[in-house]
Amino acid sequence: MTETTTDVGFAELRKVIDGLHAQLISTSVDDFGMGYSSMNLIRELPWDVLKIDKCFLPKSENDRRQYVMLKHIISLAQDIGLDTIVEGVETIEHVKMLKENNCFLAQGYFFDKPLPIEEFEKRLD
Repeated sequence: MTETTTDVGFAELRKVIDGLHAQLISTSVDDFGMGYSSMNLIRELPWDVLKIDKCFLPKSENDRRQYVMLKHIISLAQDIGLDTIVEGVETIEHVKMLKENNCFLAQGYFFDKPLPIEEFEKRLD
């Protein structure tokens, strides 16, 4: 679920997540950091994965504030037992920074661009 589409109450959302977990379906928060309810969203609900929005990736090596925020969001998520994925990874510097912070799951153009289904399926073969 994307953070920005979770306008339903926490009690209702908890029921949905619990139901998915009962069916052995993993749940994740996508675009974490885009809205205003982020901390309550991960404090109150039993997610499995936190996908951190690309807005937290530093734009340059000198962007200390963004680096510190990302570092602590990754650490917080991992400390409470969430798998952590960072979205929008586009450079080798991003990859190195994530490795330095023990975040080994990422998605973004650095790895590949979105593909048509036919190309994706061809790569799977």
